[in-house]
Amino acid sequence: MRSSAGFVRWVHNQLISIIEENIIKTHITLGLLAFTFSLAACNNNSSDSGDSPVVPAANSAFRVVNAIADSTMLAGSFEDSVGTYTQMPTFGTAGNVEPFPAGSYVVQLAANSSSGATQNFSINNVLLDAGSLTSVIAAGSLTSGTQTGFTAEESLTSAAVGQAVMQVANAASQAYSGQTFQFVFTPIAGASGAATVQSSAVTFAQAGTPFNLPAGKYEITVDSSPTCSPGQACSNVIAVVFDSGPNGVDLQDSSGGTGAGIYQLIALDATSAQASADSASITLLLLGTNSGSYTTLFNRQN
Repeated sequence: MRSSAGFVRWVHNQLISIIEENIIKTHITLGLLAFTFSLAACNNNSSDSGDSPVVPAANSAFRVVNAIADSTMLAGSFEDSVGTYTQMPTFGTAGNVEPFPAGSYVVQLAANSSSGATQNFSINNVLLDAGSLTSVIAAGSLTSGTQTGFTAEESLTSAAVGQAVMQVANAASQAYSGQTFQFVFTPIAGASGAATVQSSAVTFAQAGTPFNLPAGKYEITVDSSPTCSPGQACSNVIAVVFDSGPNGVDLQDSSGGTGAGIYQLIALDATSAQASADSASITLLLLGTNSGSYTTLFNRQN
């Protein structure tokens, strides 16, 4: 016979086993309906393979990106028939990539300033397409009351072998207000068979069309030029406002697995400390499709 203490331990272990088994079954069932979102931003990783979570064919995925430089925290919430799902990234970070039912949603956003005040705003008709990843990007300034939100959407279909897929977005509203950004990808010295690739031009709160470029290491620069309306007299001067540096940013292809080699690159307003340290008014946030993995690129530091 078991001792009294031994019997208690045996009963305890059996109960734990039963509970764990039921929890797993419950999670599998609920996973077909909705996915619970992390409430905190994940750590900054220095490299990003672009690996994607497994997203059911009928589902899309989304994440929330905080590009409001004078905010301390951002809450971004989606709501469906099951409940409300919230991510809370700090400035310059992104929430997890999470599968979510495809459909059209209203995204509720609440940004906290350093003074403790909260600004509430929303984005209507956010379309999550099946098989795609949508980044919900909060941008602008709380101080000036220009906070806003926009989206950048990419297919989660893997890049072709030897290729990466890139989408750029402009969330920098302060130093270059009214300017158009163009991102230029130049292969670092020694890269063979690759040519310089330019993105489409994007104004503030706009994402470009995804494009392919050969996998490899690139020096990434951002060119700024005035946004001119028809009939408006303005300068055509183009200035380089950001340079990632000569060592190169590594963009990988699909060899990393499902959804690998897919990236989004977002221009952010630099904080005053960042601008002083790096002599640039913007930084770049490089996002792959794996949860919690992002890289902040600083001027001339890569």
